[in-house]
Amino acid sequence: MRANDSTLRLIKGKYSTGAGVSTAEPLERRKTMLNLLKKLSLQSKCAICKQKPKQAAVYFNDRGQKVKVCAKCVPYAERRAFRK
Repeated sequence: MRANDSTLRLIKGKYSTGAGVSTAEPLERRKTMLNLLKKLSLQSKCAICKQKPKQAAVYFNDRGQKVKVCAKCVPYAERRAFRK
């Protein structure tokens, strides 16, 4: 999948500012989009088996991020010292 030129300029930081547009806006937009994508991906997959969790439990991984774990992967998550 190829991104268009305006997306590449936004990612690389070469965003030309128009009248009334601050340079912090693209960075804030990028952070908002990344947070949205993280939130969507957490809802759809188990952190261990990568399948849709039927009865998901929320754990914190070793990086301190919230991850969902399906019921059959809970023993593995507890052995790996994921925190509830």
